[in-house]
Amino acid sequence: MGFDLRFSTTEIISPALQREIIEDAVSFYSQKSWVHCDGPILEDTNGYLSGSSRLTPDPDPDDVADARSDGYPDGTVLDLLKGLCQLSGWHDIEWQISHDNSNGVVGSIECGRPDDAVQNTFEGLAEMCEGMAEDSPPDDLDLWKE
Repeated sequence: MGFDLRFSTTEIISPALQREIIEDAVSFYSQKSWVHCDGPILEDTNGYLSGSSRLTPDPDPDDVADARSDGYPDGTVLDLLKGLCQLSGWHDIEWQISHDNSNGVVGSIECGRPDDAVQNTFEGLAEMCEGMAEDSPPDDLDLWKE
């Protein structure tokens, strides 16, 4: 099960600026293990920089073990928001945000700040992910014991 968040710049930006933004994104996102939320993959889409991140609230245990083997803390949907805000502020770009269940654009991040709709969306997704994790049985639970 997964849920995709999508983001795109609101204006066409130069290839040189795109490369700078991608470098900064890679640097920021390489500091986390992205178990429940993928760090974004950014690409040029007809001059716009766009990307997506998949939320996986209930990842495969083997994937969790592999991702955590590097010793970095887990990246969350709120870390994703923080990174997009930083990229917006650092590079003076505006992001439009949408997701699987939105009917178009949810809102935007401008001058490093999310609007209320984006803030509420990311916080709601974070709460949902936390709730799903709390509902999961412990890893060491043996369902076959009597």
